[in-house]
Amino acid sequence: MVPATTLQELLALMRSRPGRVTYASSGPGTILHLSAHMMAAAAGVTAEPVPYRGAGPALQDVLAGNVDFMIEGFLSMLPYVRSAQLRPLAIAATQRSPNLPDLPTTDEAGLPGFHVANWHAGFAPASTPAAVVRTLRELVQAGLAVPAVRQRMTETGLDLVGSSSTELGRFWDEQIAMWVPAVRASGASAD
Repeated sequence: MVPATTLQELLALMRSRPGRVTYASSGPGTILHLSAHMMAAAAGVTAEPVPYRGAGPALQDVLAGNVDFMIEGFLSMLPYVRSAQLRPLAIAATQRSPNLPDLPTTDEAGLPGFHVANWHAGFAPASTPAAVVRTLRELVQAGLAVPAVRQRMTETGLDLVGSSSTELGRFWDEQIAMWVPAVRASGASAD
């Protein structure tokens, strides 16, 4: 395990050893690869990606100490954090998680504006009648409003939004604006 106990300590380590600190990735162009690349770029440091065939093998090598760090979804990391096998440094979100309320956000940890979400949304064909889309959205929002559903999803590390089609469209555009330059800067390609 790297000696860093805070995000700033990890970034300092990366500054002191340019290109020698490694991060696990589930392959070029994946969210694991691009998130770590974007974090390093935002901090003005470099790190070396180590590609794996999926997040599972990547996580195993981080746990074994063969790779220095990884950025991964909250849900898959939580059991390892709770068992003290992994040390979380920050959550790349705008607010702290109720699952780990003492874990600072990246803003609080000294890397403002670095937010990455592995998000899910419902989509329908463009030709779907507006009334059907409205009904589907209302059903999803009603399901997300059930206290037991909200509690279970929050426990698994999900932040529930339940937005409108217009809000999802705006979010989609923001995500494209964030990820396209990251893909280009990382050198990833669709081989």
